[in-house]
Amino acid sequence: MYQKKILRNWRLKALVIAIVLAGFGAGVLVSNYLDNKRSTDLQNQYNLLSRRILIDNPNDVLIDFRSLQNEYRAYLQRNNLDDKVSIYFEYLPTGSSIGIHESKESLGASLLKLPLAISFYKLVEEGKLSLDTTVPLKKEWLNSSYGSLYQKGEGYQISYREAIKYALEQSDNTAALTIFDAVSTAQGTKTPNVMGFVDANYATTPSEEILIGVQSYTSILKCLYFSCYLNRDDSQDVLRQLTHSEADNRLTLYTPSDLKVAHKIGTYQTLNQSDCGIFYVPKRNYALCVMVQEEDPAASRVIGDLSLMTYQYLAPDTDSTAGE
Repeated sequence: MYQKKILRNWRLKALVIAIVLAGFGAGVLVSNYLDNKRSTDLQNQYNLLSRRILIDNPNDVLIDFRSLQNEYRAYLQRNNLDDKVSIYFEYLPTGSSIGIHESKESLGASLLKLPLAISFYKLVEEGKLSLDTTVPLKKEWLNSSYGSLYQKGEGYQISYREAIKYALEQSDNTAALTIFDAVSTAQGTKTPNVMGFVDANYATTPSEEILIGVQSYTSILKCLYFSCYLNRDDSQDVLRQLTHSEADNRLTLYTPSDLKVAHKIGTYQTLNQSDCGIFYVPKRNYALCVMVQEEDPAASRVIGDLSLMTYQYLAPDTDSTAGE
């Protein structure tokens, strides 16, 4: 009788323990499910930002990029471009990077429309400007050298949101001058500081044009990618617009048409052509910035070749061919 009582008590304790463990296990499963769902939801919501700021787990292994750098060098030597091209590549999951003449500074030109737009967004976050404000185009803003907005003519009503879209997606000069005027007024200066938000080396010419290198410019893209200055929603919005760039003759010239690339081009007469962006390759996102001191269309083809070379290194199953 005594042994049966002990056995019953043991079975009761075992049942209680089993129930507790089952509840704990279910709780862990539910907790893991909720954590994974939250992580997935954040990645879907901010699919253009770094996974580093959304989850703790690394998204890929380290890769040695010295052979890619050797491929760059061989290409430049083969095409007599050693002193005409600057390249900077960074593997975003780990921060590993390589470069050639990465500190060499060139005229930023239209590349600077991006930090200008970022500065506008920051002033919006501070409550000093609104994307939905509408302004009439002024005669002094109309610029026919790049873009089509000038065709709308003096007095055309445009919102700052629309102007930024023109500036980032079409690299439109009239739109950039519209934004520049707003940022200047909000900052209370004729020469607004649009580079102070990022730790990057740059210089200015006597005419106040900004000189910047490929590595420093990549810092601007990374600041968006890691949401280091603007909030997540605004960082995502700026990068989204860059993925809609209409410039498809440089970094995206030979890469697959369905590859998402957030990039900005720069053109300074016949002296300097550039394109810098973030490539969204599954689990292998990377940044690439190329500047070429050469005339178009040759310069654009060089940027396209180097971009494809990089993409094939990260996604070797591609069957695209370069235009070398």
